[in-house]
Order: sequence, then C-alpha cells, then structure tokens
Amino acid sequence: MRDGEEFEQKLVVLARIQNGSASPADHALAMAWGEQYRLDSLNSASPLDKWMMTVGGEIMGAWPFPATEGSNEKFTYEQILLFAVLYGKSDIENGLLEQFFGNHTGDFAPETADGLEMVKALATSVVIREAMALFGNSYPRDRTARCEMVPALRNELAELSNSFFNSLPPEADFTAACEELMLKSNR
Repeated sequence: MRDGEEFEQKLVVLARIQNGSASPADHALAMAWGEQYRLDSLNSASPLDKWMMTVGGEIMGAWPFPATEGSNEKFTYEQILLFAVLYGKSDIENGLLEQFFGNHTGDFAPETADGLEMVKALATSVVIREAMALFGNSYPRDRTARCEMVPALRNELAELSNSFFNSLPPEADFTAACEELMLKSNR
C-alpha cells in the first residue's frame, strides 16, 4: 500500500472510531498503528527521552509514593528525582509554573526541586522552592488544594516562570547532567 493510500485508510478508520461506527477490526488497526508509532518514537528518541518513555512511564504509573531515599523498592531515589525533573521541566515549558502547579506534576514539586539540585541546577531549584513557598508553610501535595490557590498566585507564578527559564543551565549542560544521573540511577 502506498503512503497516500495508507494515510487515507487511517483517516477513514479514525473517522469511524470517532463517530462510533468502528468495527473490532478498526480498533485493532488503530491499536497496531499506535504501537508502531510508539516503537518508532522509541527507536528515534535520545537516550534521555528513551529513559522517560520507559522507566519514567513506569514511575508515573506507580505514583504517588513518598520519594525519600530507600522509600521505594522498585525505583531508586535518583530515578524518582530524574523523572520529577524531566517531567516537571516539560510541564513548565508547556504551560509555565501555573500549569505545573495546577497539574499533577505539582504533586512532586519537592522532588523536582531536589532533582534540580542533584543535576546542579541550583538556581532553578531555588525558583521552584520560591514558587512552592507561595502556597504556604506546608506545601500542599494535593492538586485540588493547589488549584484553588493558583488563580490568586497567577502574577507571582508568571514572574517566577521567567526566573525559572532565566536560571536554567545551558541545554547541553542540563542534558549532560541529566544523562549522568540517568546512568548513575540505572546501576
């Protein structure tokens, strides 16, 4: 089948899935396409992205758990912190600190700050801790509690978002530090 014909077939099958008229065979095709896309993505990903797609995905599935040294039998403390850094940074890049604290990524803001320290992004860790302090003396891990507070903190979070980006180490240095932690955590 040519690429154009395969694309047309995908459009037809996906349209049937959307309108509720798909057959079991349509669903099986869509699942196979999704799995092939995942495998292609995994094969072409950087080592850090591959780690996030595999180990990071497993950590996400096991969340929530307390992230203290020796607190989890399946994941090392370093793996948990690396996950928090990579996922947290991604969420902040997508929607700034307001999104980070409004989403479940904010549940592990303390681990994000600790992980940033571990990869030597000390100034960036300070920004996360300053943002956490906006929520009071006892940081609320509960998303619902944070979401009630986020609108009133919008301006402060926007300012701290700028500080976050200005404090990040150069991308090559940040990636190298994360890859070093990844290698250390996989031993």
